[in-house]
Amino acid sequence: MNNIITTKDIAKIANVSIATVSRVLNNNPNVSEKTRKKVIMAIKSLGYEPNLFAKNLAKKNKWNIGIGCTDEVFDGLHNSENNFYVPIMSGVKDYFSKLKSNLFIFSIEDKKLNISFDEIDGFMLVGGGLKKEDIEYFLNYNKPVVVVDEYIWGLDVDSIVSNGFLGTYNIVKTFLSKGYKKIVYFHYKEEHYSFEQRKLGYEKALIEIGLTPKIYSFTEVSDLKKLTLNVAKEKPEIIVTSKDLCAIEIMKILEKNNYKIPEDIGVIGFDDLNVAEQFQLTTVRVPREEMGNLAAGRLFNLMNGINPHPIMISLFTKPIIRKSVKL
Repeated sequence: MNNIITTKDIAKIANVSIATVSRVLNNNPNVSEKTRKKVIMAIKSLGYEPNLFAKNLAKKNKWNIGIGCTDEVFDGLHNSENNFYVPIMSGVKDYFSKLKSNLFIFSIEDKKLNISFDEIDGFMLVGGGLKKEDIEYFLNYNKPVVVVDEYIWGLDVDSIVSNGFLGTYNIVKTFLSKGYKKIVYFHYKEEHYSFEQRKLGYEKALIEIGLTPKIYSFTEVSDLKKLTLNVAKEKPEIIVTSKDLCAIEIMKILEKNNYKIPEDIGVIGFDDLNVAEQFQLTTVRVPREEMGNLAAGRLFNLMNGINPHPIMISLFTKPIIRKSVKL
């Protein structure tokens, strides 16, 4: 075999363009996972070592990656198929499985790890509800930090989020265009960037066509029964809320009190958890595995000094129309 292997050779084996091969070699996020795997397989089959990987993997036997999770994320990773963060972690693990790396997953609150934080090459902090002081604690180690599913106003740190604003805006606009007018919003009043953005998306959709937004806040899922029954008396056409599990609880409360869904009241959630399809819930899909994959890629780039200026990556979401709202 010719000792000089080029990106043209890789492109030919993988049946992709030379530009696509370059994007994979440079960890560009704008490549599908399927295509990325094809290119990597071609690279391996030709025995080619990309400069980025070769230089940095030669420097280290393994990368030590610290993945700090809020308690909600940490406790739910192993015991709930409807945990929002399980696919995110799958995306993270999938990315780092291609590299020589050790993943250390820990609770941000406990900070218990079987190696010193000084030995960690980069931190990924996962979970809505992360506090500014949590993030600053790890920034003080002067190691790369990437935050997943949270953004703290005024804190310049790499953050990977879903676009909750446009997610809610687009799905509400879909039903406004079908003639619905009495659409109300149940806002989960938790300190979480995404929840706040979802509420703002609802507001903009209504204000744009001259309707007054009606927002009802709640702090615990246990508050939903009283709130739902009180609002139902006002005969809204659709109740929109900021997460699927709350939307499903609203559906159960309505049906238990003889309201028909979607004939009497429609319900819309957000996230598209596994359980959403079971309940035929109209919702907004968050590309969670891609969030994890992009976060891992960004962290790897930072550990290698690539494009170190902090950025926010906001993934577009997708409306998923099911039977919980009448079209």
